[in-house]
Amino acid sequence: MANTHARQQVMQITCIGEQNDDITKDIVQIIEKYEAQLETLRQVNEYGRFTSAFTIIGDWNHINKIEGALNKLVDTYPSHSLASILSPYIEDNSDSATLLYHVNIMGTSGISIIPDLTEFLRANDIVLLQLSIDNYPRQGKQAGCMVLNGKVAIDMQFALSEIREQFIVLCDSLNVDGIIDPVRPY
Repeated sequence: MANTHARQQVMQITCIGEQNDDITKDIVQIIEKYEAQLETLRQVNEYGRFTSAFTIIGDWNHINKIEGALNKLVDTYPSHSLASILSPYIEDNSDSATLLYHVNIMGTSGISIIPDLTEFLRANDIVLLQLSIDNYPRQGKQAGCMVLNGKVAIDMQFALSEIREQFIVLCDSLNVDGIIDPVRPY
């Protein structure tokens, strides 16, 4: 039987410059033009530099066209560094149904919680789809803070109440506040 799933490819685009200008708008328009899906966009303006990281997924042929369009965009913004990385082709043969959940953790313990979180996810067959961490340094008498946000996929056959309970126990043992909630499309 022939595979009816399209060959997909993931592309990571990174842009660094002194200011945003219109480069973010232009990159998004290229992504839309070639019918790719913008999975994540992260922008940071720190240390006098503007950094954007885009993760997109799409048909391998469209991703190839996006790569060509980005090469032309470099000439428009000579003061920016623009780079892209491609993944190997992805064959989407998955038929298992999953539910998407947000994971939010806040505490003062820093990134040292990541190994425990990834072990928890692995032990429960939970797929980590996205992860971002922001650190807020100590200011005056206020303690520093670390905020972790993620998106995970949980197989529908698992007992979600048990996973939530285990997650709360994990967060308590790490001395952080955490919550795992279903993604609700509004």
